[in-house]
Amino acid sequence: MPTQTIPEGINDSELIRVINTGQRQPGEPSKMQAMAALRTSRSYRREQVFSSILADRQEQPRFRRMAVMGLYELGGARAERVLIEHWRNADEDIAPTIAQALGRIGTARAASVLRDIEALAPPAARARVAFAASLLAYRHNLDGNEIEVPKGDRLIGLAPDSESTEVRVIEPHYREKNLAMEAIRREPLGVSLTSQNGQQFECGPNTFVFLWNRSFPWRGLRGIIGRKGVAGVLFRKSRFEDKYSLSSVVLGTPDGNVYQLSVHNSSGEILYAGMMDLSAANGRFDIQACRRSGAVPIEFKGAIRNGQMVMESARSAVTVHNPRRPTRAPDIS
Repeated sequence: MPTQTIPEGINDSELIRVINTGQRQPGEPSKMQAMAALRTSRSYRREQVFSSILADRQEQPRFRRMAVMGLYELGGARAERVLIEHWRNADEDIAPTIAQALGRIGTARAASVLRDIEALAPPAARARVAFAASLLAYRHNLDGNEIEVPKGDRLIGLAPDSESTEVRVIEPHYREKNLAMEAIRREPLGVSLTSQNGQQFECGPNTFVFLWNRSFPWRGLRGIIGRKGVAGVLFRKSRFEDKYSLSSVVLGTPDGNVYQLSVHNSSGEILYAGMMDLSAANGRFDIQACRRSGAVPIEFKGAIRNGQMVMESARSAVTVHNPRRPTRAPDIS
């Protein structure tokens, strides 16, 4: 997160001088602080500065990583061009970060770059790169990179007699929707969102706002048959300030008259999954938490009528789910 400790009176030219030379006068910010401040500035020189750092193989990895984030936050065709141009200069640590940025803001031309990065990425980073490629494919409805949506015993629903609490689902106040829209400007995603028919979810201390993808045919759901895409985005409200951040992306994978839904965090892990039956007049859906260590069993059931999400059941377990871990069998030799 960009630091806010920059002394008053420091202008963009002085920030760029510190970044380029690595030297500062008493009272001036460090190079790291200067880069963080430049990321939030409106300087037209941001692209040039971050591009130069990313292209320099002698530059420290932490600064090159910040340059990638600066370009990602800049967004648009210029940022995409720089990231594509310089990804081969990146080491195995920086390349997956470039892939994540292109997955969020890249156009269809970035698909081949993501395939190349995935082939060269270290094993620990391949899942992140693979999700970046999937996100790009779903944003542009490109062939390939389909998500395998968990089903059956890979999901954890709530038992009828389990201790649970209701998740409050309401229409968000326009102010909350505007705050969520602000988050997408800070954290770009190549999806145009609409504040119409959004939903607010309140569960314990957490508040989320869901906004639909403007191009998703949420008023005529039959239009999504055979078409994968980003259904919408979930934003989480900070517990400490009046601010939202991008929490999860909801992807839809077609499967006949059933639309598989998966909710992914920023690294691509599937948190919740389920299906929407498009043969039903109102697009009935059933979503549950994925089975993983520390997961909270949760379920959402309802329908979509005329673009409006109508909840029938929204419940969360009181305790987390801790799956049994296999133990080594005793040695009887």
